[in-house]
Amino acid sequence: MTMKFQQLKEFLDAKAEHYDQPAFIEGDPISIPHRFTKLQDIEIAGLFAAILAWGTAPPSLTSALSSWGSLTMLRTTTSLTMTRATA
Repeated sequence: MTMKFQQLKEFLDAKAEHYDQPAFIEGDPISIPHRFTKLQDIEIAGLFAAILAWGTAPPSLTSALSSWGSLTMLRTTTSLTMTRATA
């Protein structure tokens, strides 16, 4: 099966619209980087969320949040700028 450029664009646009919703990422490990405001913290949180995201989303989110909590306790030189995720 081959897709023409316009078909591929429409397919990808529909997927982006479907998945680019705050409610979709709420229970996913990708929600972790969205809690930060500083670019450096977003990048680090995203990396750790990706590394710790094994298997299905709910257990991965629990694992990532648990690990992230342990890591933030170790960080004493600077404070993380973390915000609440807004729906």
